[in-house]
Amino acid sequence: MIRFSDPNNNFTDANYDFSNPALYEGNVFNEDPDFMDPENNKLIIGENSGAIEIGNPAYVNGVSVFDILMEPRPTIPNPDAGAFQHAEF
Repeated sequence: MIRFSDPNNNFTDANYDFSNPALYEGNVFNEDPDFMDPENNKLIIGENSGAIEIGNPAYVNGVSVFDILMEPRPTIPNPDAGAFQHAEF
């Protein structure tokens, strides 16, 4: 997930061509991550996160079936994106 806004058109070089699949593939833009408490570095995602079920199961399988807190990370339909599986808070 990427949050990006360029209202003044300051970022025009090729690195900011988000439509280029050689640089960016499968990204989700400007969705709310619904972090628990980002000001205090608590980046667990909540039940309304745009990261829910957008993870690629190929990156989970063979690596770990648990998130960073050892919470189960399901692969069906898809895991959540990022280090944390979503939680109720």
